[in-house]
Amino acid sequence: MTTLYPVQDTFVRGEISPRLHARASLDLYRAALSRCENFVTLPHGGIRKRGGSYFVGEAKDSSKKTRGIPFIFSADQAYMLEFGDLYIRVYAYGARVGTVEVATPYLEADLFDLQFVQSADQMWITHADYPPQVLTRTAHTTWTLAEFVFLDGPYDDINTSATTMAPAETGAVHPLMTNNTAPGGTAADSSGSADAYKVFDRDNGSNLSFGTTIGFLSY
Repeated sequence: MTTLYPVQDTFVRGEISPRLHARASLDLYRAALSRCENFVTLPHGGIRKRGGSYFVGEAKDSSKKTRGIPFIFSADQAYMLEFGDLYIRVYAYGARVGTVEVATPYLEADLFDLQFVQSADQMWITHADYPPQVLTRTAHTTWTLAEFVFLDGPYDDINTSATTMAPAETGAVHPLMTNNTAPGGTAADSSGSADAYKVFDRDNGSNLSFGTTIGFLSY
């Protein structure tokens, strides 16, 4: 049987999920791609080969790993940040931005574990082993990195595991009162005794007497 290849002249849907690769009845299927590599789809439907690249500059230390992270300030002003071992350098318009170099706490081994989000002239950077940092662009050649200041928190996770406490000694939960002023001597409930003591019941509005010469007093 002859294989038929339909003509496709628009690619505006871009790459689609493998779950849709056999859904030929969908409108988006006829304007989509299963994979788009080294090409750029155009907003008016066409497709063209991606642009080439050229050497802009050598990393600070080519013997160590570096990571490039985009910093898009506006539609016509974008930067590429070179994250290296304990530093950030800035590139724009096909060249390095002056001598801008920002010190960071991130080692070479940390670079590919960094998480980041950027808005306007600030980028928030996180890593499991460091406090969150904020990279701020205040001018084309002025960049700073500072630890993020939380307004409230952060807090530790709630401890949901059971905790068992073992008392070192056994005995009464409340202090043993053997005197009407301090835990010592002998206490009596007789009103004629100088050592008599009573407990006031706030709910019933009455005093409580004890029929023993020693007892426990709840504070």
